[in-house]
Amino acid sequence: MTFALVYPSLAGADSLCALEAMYFNCPVLISDHLGYNWQLKKSALYFNPLDEADIVSKIIELNNITLRDELIASGQILVRENNCKKYIDKFLNIMDNFYLTRQCWSLEEEYSNK
Repeated sequence: MTFALVYPSLAGADSLCALEAMYFNCPVLISDHLGYNWQLKKSALYFNPLDEADIVSKIIELNNITLRDELIASGQILVRENNCKKYIDKFLNIMDNFYLTRQCWSLEEEYSNK
């Protein structure tokens, strides 16, 4: 049995590996990024990925069986709510909305960061 997925990412706002770990009843510890908080809600423990003491303290917290069981149960609910079809549909919706935004941009003007 795996103790936990510890994912100290400095980038990204979406984590398929976290959902995969939750599917297999593995607690998730992940970077405290706004996107991860939005995606995983209360199904994970969050830490500052640049603070090793914070990461260690979260790993130690998982020795609490009640907390572990709560994270696993919450993760199972999240996985059921975010099945593959729903996940792809959300992604396609984001891309459709971006396409509409992109249509507002000029194809003639060059991007300038001035």
